[in-house]
Amino acid sequence: MPYTKRKVHYGSADNLINYICNEEKTDGGLLISTLNCNVDTAAQEFKNNLHHWKNKGDRVAYHLIQSFHPDDPITPEQANEIARRMCEELYPDFQ
Repeated sequence: MPYTKRKVHYGSADNLINYICNEEKTDGGLLISTLNCNVDTAAQEFKNNLHHWKNKGDRVAYHLIQSFHPDDPITPEQANEIARRMCEELYPDFQ
């Protein structure tokens, strides 16, 4: 069973997305999936939404982190699928 947490991100959307999409963490980019945005334009889409909705704070995004116990019999692909489904259920109208 995964441990999941949500952290507020106050910095640059570019920096957060670059951190999340690190090739070493994502099997060369194979384990990257998105919801309601495109991985290649996500940072710009986040900026556009912030401008459109006139965010009143410094929050840029939420960074969801999912961790599994080393003994959990789960593949990286399965972990990615679990995260994708969770985001579809919790955040169907957000990036």
